[in-house]
Amino acid sequence: MNAALRLHFTGSPLDLLQICQHVEGRCGRQRRLRYGDRTLDLDMLWWSGGVQDSQSLKLPHPELWRRPFAWRPLLEVALSDWGLKCPDIERLREAGIDRGPLAI
Repeated sequence: MNAALRLHFTGSPLDLLQICQHVEGRCGRQRRLRYGDRTLDLDMLWWSGGVQDSQSLKLPHPELWRRPFAWRPLLEVALSDWGLKCPDIERLREAGIDRGPLAI
């Protein structure tokens, strides 16, 4: 299951990353193999404060637009924040938004 959440956070992106990793750990996630199976994966996709580029965190997520399972929920959150009803997936496909890099 994939979902996106928008939240207001007063700390830094790295502070939020630490919180996400703490939650994953409390839920039993163990980081054994990079890109391996996991029971819970909390990713930060976007930071409204701009770009973060460090060894431990890159924002926007560098693979975001190649992963429809990630950007579709993000798009739904963005549209609802703008007061717009999210179009159904067929309309997204007709518009070509589900293929290739997406620029908002």
